[in-house]
Amino acid sequence: MHRTSTTVLLAGVGVLAPTLQQVAIADFLMWVEGGPPVWSDVVSWVGGGDANLPTGSLVIRLIDPDAAGSAGTDWDLSAGIATPAINCIKQLRDGGFTGDISMVPYFGDGAWSWNPGVPVTNSWEVPFRWVEQANVILAANNVSPGIVAVMLEGENSTGIVTIDDATLQIMQTFQHTAWPPGPSNPDYVAMSAIKAWSAGLNMIRWTTTTDSGTPGSPFSEIPLREGALMLYNMYKSCDDSSGGYVTFNDSYSASATVNFPMPARPDSIYTLAAVAADPVSTILGTPTVACPSDTTVSSDFGFLMGNKSSDWNGGDLSKVTMLFSLEDELGPKGGLIRAFGSWDGGGGAGIREFQQFLTAFDAAFLGFWFPDGTPPAAQRPGYGFFGSEYVPGSWWVSSNDLPCNADLSDNGAVEIADVNLLIAGWGTASGDVTGDDLTTMDDLLLVLMSWGACP
Repeated sequence: MHRTSTTVLLAGVGVLAPTLQQVAIADFLMWVEGGPPVWSDVVSWVGGGDANLPTGSLVIRLIDPDAAGSAGTDWDLSAGIATPAINCIKQLRDGGFTGDISMVPYFGDGAWSWNPGVPVTNSWEVPFRWVEQANVILAANNVSPGIVAVMLEGENSTGIVTIDDATLQIMQTFQHTAWPPGPSNPDYVAMSAIKAWSAGLNMIRWTTTTDSGTPGSPFSEIPLREGALMLYNMYKSCDDSSGGYVTFNDSYSASATVNFPMPARPDSIYTLAAVAADPVSTILGTPTVACPSDTTVSSDFGFLMGNKSSDWNGGDLSKVTMLFSLEDELGPKGGLIRAFGSWDGGGGAGIREFQQFLTAFDAAFLGFWFPDGTPPAAQRPGYGFFGSEYVPGSWWVSSNDLPCNADLSDNGAVEIADVNLLIAGWGTASGDVTGDDLTTMDDLLLVLMSWGACP
């Protein structure tokens, strides 16, 4: 993902200073699924100015153009610029979208039948060649930038490509052979990866250094342009408890015996957070390396991340995205988002509530990640979610239709004057931004989140 510069506002929830950092909402990652997705929705959300959650990185599922039935039709490059996936990218660029666009290939059972027109040795080479040819079509139609990377997904790439040091070495050799002299070639197709939350240490290494993990055999360049850690499908075996059990954060599984649980188990931390007074604390939990003693309840993010994080606390997370699940039992454009808890008593977080939640989560997470309280700006993670088709309809309303509640001074912008008014009204209703008739830390967070000109 391309990280654009973001105004520095927030670093901690209790301190206000010129060096404070705001979570980089403008760099948010949106993962588009669907075979095919609704392309007009993708254009509307990302490039049409209708969304209140600006997206700096777009990851689109790439289906085999010759897949069974009509599943791959929208990726058939024989239609040129009229290919639906390619036409969507053109519309995004024509509309002013300058963020990264990557393709995440669905290998499925590995039976890709598309012939890229050039010799291939491995199945994982094919999506790189698809992107290469797609970019030729885009360039011929004055569309720039094109697609920047193939983002390999650990879960659905299993059996085709294992994302580890040895394989990344092989893949980097392929990239340098296909597009010499490597990244300096304007036609070069970069590589990114999505892996389980437990791969954090490797993801930091793969996005920041040429350390291959093997002494004397470094990568030619940093192997990954970007990395994402799935904060869904989070579970861990707790063998240090009597009898052993599996602890979940977020899972569809009816029991703890399923090998690969999926999001939204009824008692997941996200669902519990929906009715919590402090959903951030409910989700983040307390960092610990010990298995929870209570086997009847879901554990928390703090345990599952803390269990793996002791070696990479303080690492450079600037090219790593924390990827939440985004599911809604009411279906596409339904009314509720359960995956992030809610700031409105469990009724489902709207766009403002989600921005408020994410800012608070970022501050709390950084307190966990950088215990000394001094995270360098370059080391902050990005955020994103899987499942654009589940974004509620209320999130699609134009930002021009929403009030700028944080503009307490009513001058068309959120700035220091509003902070001063909020502080002056602390503990009363006069500085209220969230609508609960009380000025608290929640209001300060939302003011910081809304910094700048009103929509």
